[in-house]
Amino acid sequence: MIVALALFALISLAAFALVETVLSVQQKTDKRLDRIAQLDRALYLVSADFGAISDGPFLMGTSVGLRRNASGGQALVGYAMLGDTLMRSRGLEPRALISGVESAVWRFHRPDGWQAVPTRPREAGRPDAVELSLRLAPRDGTPGGSVRRVILLPAMP
Repeated sequence: MIVALALFALISLAAFALVETVLSVQQKTDKRLDRIAQLDRALYLVSADFGAISDGPFLMGTSVGLRRNASGGQALVGYAMLGDTLMRSRGLEPRALISGVESAVWRFHRPDGWQAVPTRPREAGRPDAVELSLRLAPRDGTPGGSVRRVILLPAMP
């Protein structure tokens, strides 16, 4: 009887350890999936905004702004870093897009290559494409890394 109880205790202990491991892995997986979903939403909004651009892009200090076509007319949209968060503002509504960002670098493609500014003095037209490079910090058990999104801009009318 004692041997049976000892075996049962060992099996129960192993089962408990297995369940604890599965729950820990599930928590880490959920955090990573949440981070990926947050990043996916942010990059979708950036692509949608620049895909519907009507004027710009232009620099506003360290922020990037544009005017985009929207239902009911045109909307002014801006992107800026606030601490470690990439923010998007549409009109007077600033919202956090993604947190845990170490850096956000914007570049603009012109016929002569990638530039840090969208236009230069005495130059007409807008860039052909916009590049956003994000450096993500590891946080809450999720890995960090770099993400680069290139968005082709529609032709000017």
